[in-house]
Amino acid sequence: MRQRGWFGIFALMVPAAPAFAQSAMPTQGASVADRPRPEYAPIGGRIGSFFVYPEFGLGAEATDNVLATAENRRSDLDALLTTKASLQSGFTRHALDLSAHYDRSFHARQTSENVSRYGARLEGRYDIATDSWIAASGTADREVEPRSSFNSPTGASEPSRFSREGGTLKAQRTLGRLTLGAGGSITALRFSSVAYAGGQSLSQRYRDNNAYAADLLIGYEFRPGIRAIVRAAVDHIDYTLPADDPRQPSHLNRDSRGLRIEAGLRFELTSLLTGEARVGYLRRNYSAGQLRDTAGPSFGADLLWNVTGLTSLRFSADKRIDEAASATIAGNRVTEFGLAADHEYRRNLILSASARHVTIAPLGPAPSSHEIRASAGARLLLNRRLSVSLGYRFADRTSASVDHTYRENRVTIATLVTF
Repeated sequence: MRQRGWFGIFALMVPAAPAFAQSAMPTQGASVADRPRPEYAPIGGRIGSFFVYPEFGLGAEATDNVLATAENRRSDLDALLTTKASLQSGFTRHALDLSAHYDRSFHARQTSENVSRYGARLEGRYDIATDSWIAASGTADREVEPRSSFNSPTGASEPSRFSREGGTLKAQRTLGRLTLGAGGSITALRFSSVAYAGGQSLSQRYRDNNAYAADLLIGYEFRPGIRAIVRAAVDHIDYTLPADDPRQPSHLNRDSRGLRIEAGLRFELTSLLTGEARVGYLRRNYSAGQLRDTAGPSFGADLLWNVTGLTSLRFSADKRIDEAASATIAGNRVTEFGLAADHEYRRNLILSASARHVTIAPLGPAPSSHEIRASAGARLLLNRRLSVSLGYRFADRTSASVDHTYRENRVTIATLVTF
């Protein structure tokens, strides 16, 4: 749910707007892969004060475990079609962007895995002054849970589909060395039934929920490029299916409330080191007494180090509570660490590699799982309109539960055309 699953490889292909010569230092806050490359930036088309950027992608994937199972592994080939159109404002102040996408996969053997994904996003920013702004966004997506997702229904004859609609509102103001920020969001998730062999069907209505969240940020720059920050967030998850509804398999009220408070540092040391690191406390309380509450330390980090003008390293870490697909286990405690590297071998050839370790501990009578993910890839920018990428991804999840154990190797090749 947190990324675009099978089509995530296309994120490696998008010609990052704009660029520098090999001897130039990276843009502040941008890795080598994301730095501007003007000579390879999409041309787009102008409509008044807006620019439109259409994209069209074709790709192919090979996997040795298309259903992400521990046993009876099945290999498959599939073709990928991606389309996207973005409308971006060209205002000197303020911003307004609209984008829409449609993705489709076509499998050679497991045709039941053929899926479509589509959605749209509208976001805008109003600059009150040079040091304050208000931003809002709205999204509507029709998504698919990857088979490798921890919450993917076990044994289903087709992938799980769901819709997601939501909106955010944020504001920030800087007063000298002091920064104040606040935000709120609403997200609605609706899950479709999944089919099983023999014509049986499983209703996932018990997973439908509305989530409400609010957060507050306080920052103080005690020396140039280093800011102390305190972040506090609260949320409430409201499940739409009542506990006494016949379609509720556990007959439990799965509503919950969460709190997360963290303090740390935000770095903006020229182009060399940017990002932030935080530690704190998190808590989640469930309405049903039979469900297990949780509380304890939390942390988060996203640090980018531009080692040289050609190489970037990014470290990330997070400890959080995710919702669970189980009707009897309310959530999963997730601890995640990641390291990624990008290297500009040539001005138009970027090499990337990453590794990530994830521990998933259910809040209930179920075993923990440990997952290792690794990937490597290359992106070749041929010109302003055409780019090609090649990628390899490895995933291995171990658990005492065979339902959550799998290993997969996946290779992807793709092209992206921008107009």
